[in-house]
Amino acid sequence: MMANSCLNLNLGTNSYKNAMEIQYKIHKLISCKKLPNVLLTMEHPHTITIGKTGSNQDLKASTKTISDSGVKIVKTNRGGKATYHGPGQLITYPIINLRDLRLGPQKYIFKIEETIINTLKDFEVDANRSVGKPGVWVGNSKIAAVGVKISEGISSHGFSINLNTNLSYFNFIIPCGISDKSVCSLYSLGIKSIDSNYFREILLKNFSNVFNLSIQTCSPKSIEHMYNINII
Repeated sequence: MMANSCLNLNLGTNSYKNAMEIQYKIHKLISCKKLPNVLLTMEHPHTITIGKTGSNQDLKASTKTISDSGVKIVKTNRGGKATYHGPGQLITYPIINLRDLRLGPQKYIFKIEETIINTLKDFEVDANRSVGKPGVWVGNSKIAAVGVKISEGISSHGFSINLNTNLSYFNFIIPCGISDKSVCSLYSLGIKSIDSNYFREILLKNFSNVFNLSIQTCSPKSIEHMYNINII
């Protein structure tokens, strides 16, 4: 497999549980050299995920109240604390061989943030990092969350960017364990007309440039046929 090749699978709306199962299969195939790098893009139904350093103390409402509001709560093995995923977000899960790219965890996260910052700049949004707080910010408001896992030198999980997300769902949690900051979206920043497919194309362009990867968008069926595998 070429170290700088990458396949993009856009899975539309997909449950968090299903996305984790797909990631696991792809991670295993990449570790066995049966697949090149893969970039999954999708949207999740209303879901709160709690990472390895998080707990129910990161919730600002009871689990019953949250569940009754149609939001699933999932404990996961990514880094970080609690975050919200839902309609109007672009979720991106890079499953890439970091050893081949000679990237350690800190540099990998730095490059993810750089990708997001460059993408937002293409939409005339001035975004930045915050020292010691993974993710991307516009002023004091977080617009993108980053939470990754690395095993066998291969990444999983990834990042989410708020496009026209209903930000009220973040009131159920202390986002990423940071209680004195707010969240924002492109919509809340005044960008009312957002084509999610176009935004994804710009993100892929910037990811390709930052990571020096050649990205090809394929359907799951075409990849399964091409590599004689079963991932969906």
